[in-house]
Amino acid sequence: MYAYYHVAGAGEPAGYTWALSTSVANSGGIARYSGVSNTSPLDTPAVNASSSAGVTSLSVPGVTTTRPGAMLIGAAAINSSVTTIFITGPSGMSERWDLGGKRQEYDDEVQPSAGAGGARTWTFSSGRAAVAWLAALRPAP
Repeated sequence: MYAYYHVAGAGEPAGYTWALSTSVANSGGIARYSGVSNTSPLDTPAVNASSSAGVTSLSVPGVTTTRPGAMLIGAAAINSSVTTIFITGPSGMSERWDLGGKRQEYDDEVQPSAGAGGARTWTFSSGRAAVAWLAALRPAP
């Protein structure tokens, strides 16, 4: 799983394209946020977790935000082409998408106060190799 961020400007194209070097099961999405700092969009470095073994849940350590109102963002992906496996996001986070036959889920949540946040856990309806990440967006001044 790869995650990128981009600070949008006035001259944005109508769409974006990613090219893969080989044909593989894949999915992707773009999330748009307003009210985020243009100069330092990430409030904290991203943290991640992964397992090459088949797991039914994956926890990512919490992040420590520096400003109240930071937007926690995170995603999990499983190694599967089976469309009947479901990913459930962490408690308290809102699902923004669940794409690619249930192979990837993206979630977010406002953290009202600055400070340490707890770990976030994604669960899977069947054991699979998985990866997940968590970061925080810094509110604009």
